Amino acid sequence: MVNLVQTVLSDRHVLNMLLFLLENGKVKESQLTAVVKNYYTAVDVAAKLVDNGLADSWSEKDGHTVKVYDLTELGYHVAEDLKRANDRILEAQGADTALS
Repeated sequence: MVNLVQTVLSDRHVLNMLLFLLENGKVKESQLTAVVKNYYTAVDVAAKLVDNGLADSWSEKDGHTVKVYDLTELGYHVAEDLKRANDRILEAQGADTALS
């Protein structure tokens, strides 16, 4: 029997949010809707990343106060591994498509 391990990576939108932060670096909270369309859902996903040590958040002044997110060192390494795995899948799918 397989033991299923559930982490934050199992949660909806987490993979896409990690890859978005990896690609974009430090982002404002309002920019999170580029990857998760619903603002409140995007903020909830980002909060899960912070709670699990994958991202940091802080406030900055930019004319007004904005919340900013960026990957932690752990988050960066996890996102890199996920990107590598995702790229392998996409390459394999491309090879399968080319063979068809």
